[in-house]
Amino acid sequence: MSTQYAAYHQIACSIAKTVGAQIIKHRPTQVDKKGSKDLVSNLDTQAEKMIRDYLTLHTPDIPIYAEESGGAKTAQTRWIIDPIDGTTNFVQSIPHFAVSIALQLDGDIVVGVTYDPSKNELFSAQKGGGAWLNDSPIHCAPPCTLADAVLATGFPYDRATRADELLTLVKQFLIESRGIRRMGAATLDMAYLACGRVQGFWEVGLKPWDVAAGLLLIEEAGGVCREWNGSPLDIDQPMVLAANTPELWAVMQSIVQAKD
Repeated sequence: MSTQYAAYHQIACSIAKTVGAQIIKHRPTQVDKKGSKDLVSNLDTQAEKMIRDYLTLHTPDIPIYAEESGGAKTAQTRWIIDPIDGTTNFVQSIPHFAVSIALQLDGDIVVGVTYDPSKNELFSAQKGGGAWLNDSPIHCAPPCTLADAVLATGFPYDRATRADELLTLVKQFLIESRGIRRMGAATLDMAYLACGRVQGFWEVGLKPWDVAAGLLLIEEAGGVCREWNGSPLDIDQPMVLAANTPELWAVMQSIVQAKD
């Protein structure tokens, strides 16, 4: 693994695992709604504070942008934090959620860490240094056709007003792929693409903390992760389309573009 960003990588891995261990030992005692379907628990808030305090101690000159408390929204150098991605799963005792931390330097994501404490799976990447699951390097799945691909997706919180639009794509991909998985944590969907468990992923309505770590994981694992129109992914307003190979990505893009 590259040593250029090794210190930042170690910091992110250390706090992600510490916070993950804390989360897995407790159940939320308070659950509130940020929107009609968007939940936040007391442990989301506590986990985010733990991460903020640790990063502030070890990298005081780097501002933080986090899901629950906001922060450096427009900075080009910042830590980007999702303390618990998959809060609905967490609240429902479904063991599929993650702590996700990424470092953006001068506009580029250079460190990405996503930790699933339920399975003790630490996905991490450094720019130019590859992607890893715990201590083993990971790569996207070998080339395949869409008919042989398993895809992952999710639905935005405003889905009630966009159901027809969203389901049009689901229908097309359901017909043409091997299958679709809707697992409820975009950070893990992207990590699963990076390690070869799924071959494609698409989703709209995500936020920077949902995609920042996953973008680097996928790219360092040899995959493609871009906007639907083919431009580099805008993590601040992402319309994510990702695949294990450029060929599959192009086939998926033809389907999302046909929708329009």
